[in-house]
Amino acid sequence: MFGWALVACGEETAGFARVAASGYFEPERVDFGTQGLGATHNRELLFTNASGDELLVTDVSFDPPLDAYAARLADGATLKGARLARGEERMVRVIFGPSEERRYDTTMLVTSESLQIALPIMGAGRLIPPATLALTPSSITFTDPIEVGREVQQNLRMQNVGELSGRLVRIEASAGVRVVNRDGTPASPSVEMAPNDSVDLSLYYRPLSEGALSPIVRFHTDADVITELPIRGDAVRAGALSCDTNRIDFGPVTRGSTIRTSIRCDVTGGAYTLASLGLVPTAEGMAIENASAGPDARLTQLTFDVSFRANGLPRAVIGSVEILAAAGQRVSIPVNASVVPPPAGQAALSLTLSWTAPNTDIDLHLVRAGNNPFAAPHDCHFGAKTLDWNLIGDDRDDPFLDQDDTLGPGTEQITMLDGGSGSYEVWVQYYAHPAGAPNAVDVELSYQLTGGAMGLRTRTLNTCGNMWHVGTIRFDQQPPTFTAADTETNVYASETDRCL
Repeated sequence: MFGWALVACGEETAGFARVAASGYFEPERVDFGTQGLGATHNRELLFTNASGDELLVTDVSFDPPLDAYAARLADGATLKGARLARGEERMVRVIFGPSEERRYDTTMLVTSESLQIALPIMGAGRLIPPATLALTPSSITFTDPIEVGREVQQNLRMQNVGELSGRLVRIEASAGVRVVNRDGTPASPSVEMAPNDSVDLSLYYRPLSEGALSPIVRFHTDADVITELPIRGDAVRAGALSCDTNRIDFGPVTRGSTIRTSIRCDVTGGAYTLASLGLVPTAEGMAIENASAGPDARLTQLTFDVSFRANGLPRAVIGSVEILAAAGQRVSIPVNASVVPPPAGQAALSLTLSWTAPNTDIDLHLVRAGNNPFAAPHDCHFGAKTLDWNLIGDDRDDPFLDQDDTLGPGTEQITMLDGGSGSYEVWVQYYAHPAGAPNAVDVELSYQLTGGAMGLRTRTLNTCGNMWHVGTIRFDQQPPTFTAADTETNVYASETDRCL
């Protein structure tokens, strides 16, 4: 209700005549339709003095009298008292504020000294439902028992089924319940929701004790409308998982070979749902295979294999099998292994360089035929201890500097499991001669090829920086062959600055 004083209009009064709105008001009638209670609604009209003289508004009234309506000039001044010259136009605002659910049809009478202009006005008031949230599903029942400590999830859709815009401002939830947007961000307060707008949510529930579940989640809108979401189900004791081993030690594993072991784990003491099974952190070459169950499976027993494929340079590899229950229990099984080079009789190529002179550094090089030492990516040596040769991605046909010594007495070793069909040059460099080291260094180079061909080459290196071209190894013919070169050059002396 506006509380404005309105003058009722009776029958036509002597001295002025009632006229229709046509010519004076545009539009000639106002229809507010049905509007919500408790709010004001405006309509603007063009008011024109269509009389032959100046027009002074002496009164504004409604017939029948209704305090749901009022009239103002567009600038906010009262319409009563307005003075319009002949033909002058002014904007008028009619205001409607219904307070009850009913019709509000009337006629606005604008009175001057000589005439009364009648403007029909129609409208109705209705209680419009505010923002109201409907949830799909309207209740949640977890049919499978839930282990205490395990968090379960249910997707929800929240829709505004009211006729006014609004927002979710608060969620009341029991301990163990949380509701978020699908992307994990807080669900409340939500963005403005127009009628029929919807938001996708995720509900997470983690029971804290055993027994029947009966929490209720309450969603509050900014219009104080509450929607309840009941949750039903049963919580049970969480079981424990124990495995038939608490450590896996594969020991030394020859590069290129695979080893595996089988693990069995049993559940005791309650229900158990698997959350994840994996290696943490991931370890190159280690894998979990043939698992009997995956995430979210309810278990009484779990079996799986742990495998290790040795690849790369010699090294220790450490990992851990991590089994995580949905209720939070974690089982860790450490896994250890080490990569070792293949023995000479197993490798297609095995080169071993050794020297006994102290404080000296002698380096072994295996170079693809047609290329020079130190040319990348054709030289396997201390600066490139393994290279992807022959079949790309297959390390069985790649060279590996498995042992690298930098101070004599020392030993260096290069192996290849598969020589492919390539040809390779064997080089040795007198790389470092610190002050006080002997000038002459006796070196030995032993080789063994597929099929058992083997040999030993020796040389005394007297000049630091020089390189000894030992010979050529060919796998492009069968059986593989080694052809000695036994030449020495100082062409590559610039590759070292350690000859003091």
